[in-house]
Amino acid sequence: MRELIAALAGNAGLLLAMAVLYDALGFRGGRQPPIRRELGNGFLLGTIGVAVMLFSFQLAPGVVFDTRSVVLSLGGLFFGAIPALGAGVITGTFRLAMGGPGTAMGVAVILVSVAIGVAWRYVRRPRLEALSLGELYIFGIVVHLGMLACTVFLPRAIRLTTLMTIVAPVLVIYPIVTALGGWVLRSGHERRLGDQARKRVTEILESMTDGFIALDRDWHVTYVNANGAELFGRKPAELLGKRIWAELPADAVQHFRRHYEEAMREGKPVFFEHYHAPWDRWFENRVFPSPNGLSIFFHEITDSKRAEEAASRLNEAVARQAKELEARVAERTRELEQRTAEAERLNRAMLNLLEDLKAEQRHTREITRRLEISNRELETFAYSVSHDLRAPLRAIDGFSEALAEELGSGLNERQKDSLDRIRAAAQRMGGMIDDLLKLSRATRVEMRRQRVDLSELAHAVLDELREGDPGRPVEIEVPPGLTAEGDPQLLRLVLQNLIGNAWKFTAPRPRARIELGRLEGGIFYVRDNGVGFDMKYADKLFGAFQRLHRQEEFPGTGIGLATVQRIVLRHGGRVWAEAEPGRGATFFFSLGEVGGG
Repeated sequence: MRELIAALAGNAGLLLAMAVLYDALGFRGGRQPPIRRELGNGFLLGTIGVAVMLFSFQLAPGVVFDTRSVVLSLGGLFFGAIPALGAGVITGTFRLAMGGPGTAMGVAVILVSVAIGVAWRYVRRPRLEALSLGELYIFGIVVHLGMLACTVFLPRAIRLTTLMTIVAPVLVIYPIVTALGGWVLRSGHERRLGDQARKRVTEILESMTDGFIALDRDWHVTYVNANGAELFGRKPAELLGKRIWAELPADAVQHFRRHYEEAMREGKPVFFEHYHAPWDRWFENRVFPSPNGLSIFFHEITDSKRAEEAASRLNEAVARQAKELEARVAERTRELEQRTAEAERLNRAMLNLLEDLKAEQRHTREITRRLEISNRELETFAYSVSHDLRAPLRAIDGFSEALAEELGSGLNERQKDSLDRIRAAAQRMGGMIDDLLKLSRATRVEMRRQRVDLSELAHAVLDELREGDPGRPVEIEVPPGLTAEGDPQLLRLVLQNLIGNAWKFTAPRPRARIELGRLEGGIFYVRDNGVGFDMKYADKLFGAFQRLHRQEEFPGTGIGLATVQRIVLRHGGRVWAEAEPGRGATFFFSLGEVGGG
């Protein structure tokens, strides 16, 4: 037992010596990345752990005891998980290399020591510098109770004997060593915190644009930043330890002394400005007293003072101009009063004019309303007349056909020709009535705007025309995807009339061609290579019953283009044509939108 205590005490002494050495030479890392600094600390801790393991006490072959638990637990407490784990890996590797029946316990002690140290750090991390010697002693007891618990990993034959042998030395010597080693590291930690705080304060003071100087209570300079020394025309090292009165300009000493002594005497901050005539510069001084002396911040305010002087001169000039302005305002006020009276007279005249305009607008709205009623009545009348004419026309056509069949061969050629003329006229009249009904419908039907595929409508119209004239070759060009916003039924009627006209007026051509297309700006067109027409008659194109070709050449009623115009106008667009006799025609129309699909 005496040998065990002596060996453990010697090992503990070695550890404490190395702890002091580590605190003096430990890996600080400087500007190194945090992970590199932590790995460096882990390496140093692991090296210390291996060193104490080299001087361990061998209780039995392969069963050794040393202070590695102190090294690793304090490493986890003061340096964190990464350094402690790094040291654990190093010492664990070394313990495995040592071998023996105590290897499992040795590795377990390493793991338990790291775990307890890191866990205690997690609880106390915000206030490590507040660790007391008593708390460090309790920490040592907890760590080494864990160490004693690891004896369960020893072989059964030596477990109890080993535990009974080491329990007293471990619980007496190790916690004391842990507390002392922790106190050394805590003092170093506290010192490093102070150094870091002073470094941060120095960095802040040196980064300031203000000059800063610190004085002790005997008026000696204890610190001055670079900007402050520059204002004195000296280097910081040249001012340290000097009495401030010897460094200030002679003409300013009394002024500064009065304010500095007031701050020192009253223990309250003092703020004052000073003009240094030789430099023609202004400075602002802020003096803050403390138990150790004064902290003085000063910076140049020449620009702001000159700005104040300029503002003062400007205010005086403004005051003079204000008086002149008051006189001009009084004169202008009289003129404005006169003009206001004139404006009031004009205003009354304008009000009277507005009343007249409102009356005229009411009269215009009434005329518009009557015109709308009249148009609806005319449309209704046209629809009724067209509808009522159908029955007598059908009767004329039917009776003429019956009369021709009944008389048969009893009719001479002149009589047959007369009956044929009667039937043809009735049928033509019926077509005109149908077209009139379409024109009326184009005006009266409620519009249902939606996205319409004009390409699809055009193909449907062309299919109907081919069924009516199946043997005729016509070259068709309708690109896919021509879409527009509008009423699908009314737009179908537009294409029926325009494509139908193109079909009809290309009949004399051996190679007829019809094209539907779209230009920029949402303008569509139907082009053909038919007989065309003379543009001097273009004003008749869109009038009802207006025709540019004889009935015998090209049958029709003259209603189709009038219907097209009505539909296009209802869509907010316009329709027009370009043609040349014998060289075809092109009809253009828009539907009141910026662009087509």
